[in-house]
Amino acid sequence: MDILTAITPTPLSLLAQLYIYSLHWCLCELAFTAAWDCLWALLIYSSAIFFMEGLSARLQQKHCPLPVRLTVYTLLIYLWEFSWGFLLRLFGACPWDYSEFRYNFVGLVTLEYAVPWVLAALVAEKHVIRNTLKIRLDNVAHVPLRSDERGRAGERSKQNTGHLLEVQNKDV
Repeated sequence: MDILTAITPTPLSLLAQLYIYSLHWCLCELAFTAAWDCLWALLIYSSAIFFMEGLSARLQQKHCPLPVRLTVYTLLIYLWEFSWGFLLRLFGACPWDYSEFRYNFVGLVTLEYAVPWVLAALVAEKHVIRNTLKIRLDNVAHVPLRSDERGRAGERSKQNTGHLLEVQNKDV
């Protein structure tokens, strides 16, 4: 049996998922505004896409069509942006103000961004979430070989830790 087929990878931790999601939304934010002026955005966007991940799983399990899912995601994005904006504004820390936009709501959200948010939700569901959930961390420990194990490449052994060990064919 090949070492790669014997490994059962573990899913990414919540923190690793939030990190990847925050990187995606940071890219979206930079592309959209061409400026980075709020470190809160990392938390705001990564947590939004994390909740979107769970929502996506439930909606797809119920066989909701893509336009319905995109509508729900966009509403989530607006609710998320409004809620965080409202909270940050209470502390004088909200970095965005859409008051000058025609279709804004208290300067915290604007309908002019609906199409970009729909597109961001589509990319998030079809690429970011899907590919993030495919990432796995292996628990394989690599240990140096004893002299009597040289020449037995591909063999595996178990130690008290329960980790599968890959035996390498290297001269020490």
